[in-house]
Amino acid sequence: MTILQLIGLILLSMSPLGEHKVGIPLALKVYELEPIYAWLICTGANMVSPPIIWYFLKNINQKLIRFDFYRKHAFDLARYSKRKLGNSVDKYGFWGIMIFIMIPLPMTGSYTGLVAAWMVGLHKKPALIAAYLGLILSSIIVIVGYSGLFSFLD
Repeated sequence: MTILQLIGLILLSMSPLGEHKVGIPLALKVYELEPIYAWLICTGANMVSPPIIWYFLKNINQKLIRFDFYRKHAFDLARYSKRKLGNSVDKYGFWGIMIFIMIPLPMTGSYTGLVAAWMVGLHKKPALIAAYLGLILSSIIVIVGYSGLFSFLD
């Protein structure tokens, strides 16, 4: 694995398009990393994003919302997040966010989960702890599931 491939894997694992749900399988199958290294690199990279997302929502979002292009997309994402989570965030709060982020499916990661947490007024500390726990549990599900699911093909 080259340094550029490693950087690409880290950036993919941090991005809302990939997170560890795409990074771990890529690391295992394409780059043939050992499962522990794939988990550490991809999960570690994904753990960088929650505080950045929260900072953006609390600070930068307020400044950009006055621009029509941004406002339209921000409201679309907010509606999507609310629709995806339904009433579970309002009803279950911390646990609802954690379980939502833990589900290893597309668009159920820390980005969507933290937008929903921010929308319902969850405080920073519980929102970030829920995101971290959800990411760790999700990455364990992904690595165990992917390793077990495809081990019979080898």
